[in-house]
Amino acid sequence: MVDYRSIQTEKRTSVDIAGVCFRCDQGCCTRLSQLKLSKAEFKRSFLQHSESLLIKECRGIFIVSERGNSCPNLRGNRCTVYEIRPIECRLFPYTIGNFMRIGRLVVMTYHHRTRCPQKHRLLAPRTEVVDMLVCFAKDAFGRGVRVVIVPDIVPLRFARLLKRLRHKITRAVAQAAPWGGRVV
Repeated sequence: MVDYRSIQTEKRTSVDIAGVCFRCDQGCCTRLSQLKLSKAEFKRSFLQHSESLLIKECRGIFIVSERGNSCPNLRGNRCTVYEIRPIECRLFPYTIGNFMRIGRLVVMTYHHRTRCPQKHRLLAPRTEVVDMLVCFAKDAFGRGVRVVIVPDIVPLRFARLLKRLRHKITRAVAQAAPWGGRVV
């Protein structure tokens, strides 16, 4: 098992992550949804709470959601497994996106599309995120896998596509309009 706690950065250690989160009213830990865990993380932090969770195993990763309650490791406003919390909790406000295993190759995506109002204060540098995701993938799929980590930028690509499309439509309308029209 990989020790994720050894991966630290100046930005993450200079911010009291738990303090910022627990002073917030968004309640992210109270909405446990699609949390991705390695088998070791599941056994360590969630196995004893299996009855109160929706659990799905998908190609070596456990996907855990609540059954109407908050995270079972949350007591009041405190995480009872904070020091050994799963990698996806450590990554927050980043989230593990999609993953695919093809033989010994694992491709994982990540993103930070959350409602967290403190998101930009809490974001770890991408190099740290990638290191943690590589550790997670090797923990979940085995040390012998080759890992490719890709930011999930589909919304960004879509926005660029719309901008190009708008430009093309504007040009086409301007050329076709007898009045030399302009699209706003």
